[in-house]
Amino acid sequence: MSRSPGLAGKTALVTGGASGIGLATATRLSGEGTHVIIADINIDLAREAADRLGGTAIGLDVASEASWLDLVETVRTRFGGIDFLANCAGIAKMRNLRDVRLEEYRQVIDVNQVGTFLGLKAAIALMGDRKGSIVNLSSINSLRGSADSTAYAASKAAVISMTMTAARDLVQQIRVNVVLPGIIATTMQTRNSAQQRAGIDRLLQIPGRMGEAEEVAEVILFLLSDLSSYITGAQIVVDGGLTLGSPK
Repeated sequence: MSRSPGLAGKTALVTGGASGIGLATATRLSGEGTHVIIADINIDLAREAADRLGGTAIGLDVASEASWLDLVETVRTRFGGIDFLANCAGIAKMRNLRDVRLEEYRQVIDVNQVGTFLGLKAAIALMGDRKGSIVNLSSINSLRGSADSTAYAASKAAVISMTMTAARDLVQQIRVNVVLPGIIATTMQTRNSAQQRAGIDRLLQIPGRMGEAEEVAEVILFLLSDLSSYITGAQIVVDGGLTLGSPK
């Protein structure tokens, strides 16, 4: 029996589903009996994940409208539509404002912000009359000033605003919520510089550890499922208390 009602026998699209929080989300959904479509720019990793989970892999550049249109056509033809969307694809280029270049800023905005927008539009097309559910992924960086994160924080703040607006626009049809992870142990964190990792270590004195991708996935699963049937437009922080500030 499914632990999360309303997921079994349904179809979910997970962007960035080949790694990190996206993969953890796809894994949990699959375990609940949901057919998972793993959409990722890294099609080889997506296929590996889909093979393990019994799902479907589709190559997707979330920043490209043409790529999204191709995905919509493929999914509609093969599966008729979707019931859920987890917008997990994202990138981070952590660089001091003095050093960040315009092309880097635009790349982060295109993937994180425009990619989320295009995902919302695709979900509307693919959900049709279904009472669907969408979860977007933001970050606690959008809630406060964080060093070296101008582009990332700006893109993730926009995701929160888009979520609230989409929840109002679609309130009779589709629920739309957003999750704000804290410092999560993913490959994105391993790419940080030594100086950035030192800063992370100082921050982690508050929650005591990094979060796990699976812990974020559990919250996403809750928001997609019928357990959250009366929740839309919500912002849920998953950060171990980091944004509460110093415990002393």
